[in-house]
Amino acid sequence: MDTERSRRYLVALTILTLIGAILRFRELDGQSLWMDELASLHSGKMNTWEESMGTGRSGFGFSGFISYQFIQLFGDSDFAIRSLSALSGIALIPILAEFARRVRDEKAAIFTAALITTSFFAIRYSQEFRPYMFPTMIMWACFLYLIDATTIKTRSAIWVILGLALVFMIHTVAAVTISIMLFVMTTCKFIEANSQKDPTSSLKKVLSSFWLGRGSLVTLTSICILSLGLITLPTLLGDSDDDTHSDWIRPTPENAHLVLLEEFLGYESEGSVNEGFAEIAWIMVLSSPLLALLHNRTREEPQSIWKEPEWLLLASALGTFLFITTYSEEIRPLFVVRYFSFSMPAWFLILGIWISRTLDLGMERFDGNGEARTITAAILSILVISTSITWLIQDYDYYGTEQKTDFRGMAEWLDSNIDNNSHLILVQPTPYYWEEYLERMDSNLIIDYNSWGYLQTYHKMRIDNYNHSVVIVASMGQYPDILAGELDETHIKAEEAIFYDGHIVVYTHPGVDWR
Repeated sequence: MDTERSRRYLVALTILTLIGAILRFRELDGQSLWMDELASLHSGKMNTWEESMGTGRSGFGFSGFISYQFIQLFGDSDFAIRSLSALSGIALIPILAEFARRVRDEKAAIFTAALITTSFFAIRYSQEFRPYMFPTMIMWACFLYLIDATTIKTRSAIWVILGLALVFMIHTVAAVTISIMLFVMTTCKFIEANSQKDPTSSLKKVLSSFWLGRGSLVTLTSICILSLGLITLPTLLGDSDDDTHSDWIRPTPENAHLVLLEEFLGYESEGSVNEGFAEIAWIMVLSSPLLALLHNRTREEPQSIWKEPEWLLLASALGTFLFITTYSEEIRPLFVVRYFSFSMPAWFLILGIWISRTLDLGMERFDGNGEARTITAAILSILVISTSITWLIQDYDYYGTEQKTDFRGMAEWLDSNIDNNSHLILVQPTPYYWEEYLERMDSNLIIDYNSWGYLQTYHKMRIDNYNHSVVIVASMGQYPDILAGELDETHIKAEEAIFYDGHIVVYTHPGVDWR
């Protein structure tokens, strides 16, 4: 482990962080908020923070609380609310670099930072107003403190426990990842302490020494989070039994591990600069424990194998992966790529440490001062940055291709083309997706009804009874035209406007000028 940061490490990390900031803030508000972001915004714009905590479908409402507080401070524009995730994604770069430096060295730190800087997954979810990148940043900042903590410092302990408790309650998968990591961290620290005990010491004495010494903060944190888990267990079980949480989730894909790594690193396509890298990364992950054992044996003074960081990182990465895939197979679908955001840093850290160990094993004999290894790690990091940005900007054209449902554009169309509320406006699936943008435009339009599927009986009765001459339907692309075939005898389709993942249809009585 490097004890001091070198100047070139700080310069390299600064450059990577600046690149990460550019990639995350570029076109941050260029596209409309999509369905889940508008749901988060709706939750955060309740009248009180208490109300904001009671609207989420998953977790325990704390994401609504965070959204509420952030909106109160910085406003509710698309740029403002997405900046919470963008800033969190930027902060995650030095956090992971420092994590890698402390558990390994600067070579691992810079390579890890290069991976997270240009990660397709990390950039994508740093540009969404959703409870993923912010809690991921908080969680890994807490574990960064825990890996070196040897004694309890009251103020720091409080902040670490509160931080992990907050993330624990934001998302169920985050709670699983935190629980796995705390269990493995506590176990490894205890095994290490037990292996270093005096042969005459009893187990009771070792436990006492452990709880009062280097394992005290980790143990205290684990006990607090365990208590929180027991308190919230009924809610967790209730969520598990609620099929509405998974009715939209697709079955777990084949080769789920490769699908996940391709999301982290960038979609794989024929001829792409990163073609085949997901398979290579998977081999690196699986071989990391063997590499750690081999590298440990080559040291002049081998350390306890339980001090190696791979155990904690593999538990986070593969433990979360196995939990989600097993749960999906045995209980209900849960494989949603964004749910892996909380364990995503562990995958990058494993790859960064793998590169560092490989360079040491291959070059240590003829590179006594480590200069050649450092230069090689820098070259590899530059290759990662250049190939990833090439794929992101040119091959995939992320900022031009990665589209979201254009609620903003549809709201602007409604406001520009309709100048009164005499028309019936029906939307799918819920009105606040459009009302948020109409409100920002100071529009006087009112959404009359909404539907989560096909036209319902009371919608048709409303249209027939009041003899609406103009009916306007705004829908997300995944929903059918809910009036198709229902108004053929009384209305005609007068106009249709197409948007990304959405459309607006105007129905009128024959001969009626709706504008």
